[in-house]
Amino acid sequence: PFFAGPVGAVNLHYSDVYTDMTYNDVLVRACAESGIAAFTGDGTNPDVMTMATKAIGNADGCGVPTIKPWNIDTIKEKMAQAKASGCFAVAMDVDAAGLPFLKNMTPPAGSKTVDELKEIVKLMNGKPFILKGIMTVNGAKKALEAGASGIVVSNHGGRVLDQCPATAEVLPAIADAVGGKLTILVDGGLRSGTDIFKALAMGADFCMLGRYFSRFDESPTSKILVGGSYMKEYWGEGSARARNWQRYDLGGSTKLSFEEGVDSYVPYAGPLADGVQTTLYKVKSTMCNCGALSIPELQQKAKLTVVSSTSIVEGGSHDVVLKNATPNIING
Repeated sequence: PFFAGPVGAVNLHYSDVYTDMTYNDVLVRACAESGIAAFTGDGTNPDVMTMATKAIGNADGCGVPTIKPWNIDTIKEKMAQAKASGCFAVAMDVDAAGLPFLKNMTPPAGSKTVDELKEIVKLMNGKPFILKGIMTVNGAKKALEAGASGIVVSNHGGRVLDQCPATAEVLPAIADAVGGKLTILVDGGLRSGTDIFKALAMGADFCMLGRYFSRFDESPTSKILVGGSYMKEYWGEGSARARNWQRYDLGGSTKLSFEEGVDSYVPYAGPLADGVQTTLYKVKSTMCNCGALSIPELQQKAKLTVVSSTSIVEGGSHDVVLKNATPNIING
């Protein structure tokens, strides 16, 4: 019950190992072969959408192109590309729509009213339309009013606004308000089968994963030994390493004014196919242990309890020194 999250302008943000075409080709195809689907990204360079929709077309439509909230003429152009790919749904990420740099882009992008979203939904001709970046009950109700088929509860991985609420904090109330009326996906902070299980119990129908995939062999970054454990390099698009000053600079200079993103490591977790299967097995096993054989049954029966940090420690391995932190332990 999960998707791969959208990433656009791969060279600009992350690594020169992949272009947008090769990245999307690998991502969309691998997800389709693993029985899941990928959301693809968008960018100021028109080739980003062109390459993404081509990859989805090559995978017989098994993917969801994500369009930024551009002006209506640009949206029409990109929507036509999306529909030509045979995709089963189209998304729009509105979670950064109010930022000045989006409005200053060419073409300009920005927030959308309910009426403007209704016009966009009409362009779908019945194909499901998903709004990504919903963080309030009011926002979810507006998405429903606009005619969206689904929403993604998302704070854009926390990078749009520091110290914004976690999606786990707002998901239950949103699910109570629009659950059963909209398909609900959730994005942000999901690292393991345990996280996915809890998100489903809170009311999500599906989960969207991003950083989860950065730990596997297929990620283009280097695998290195750090403190006796293998790690994969991981850095954010607002980091000095990404050098994306065009997106984050405050003006008056051609360099990054300050560093927002991090340059870091994530635990190496082996081949993607093995990791996905392990995660699915753990979600299914946990559901069975709770007496739920389907996601709707889980959501109906689940009773969530807030636990302390001590409970989390004692619920796992503690007061021992692990001989070998295997990928199966790491990917949880």
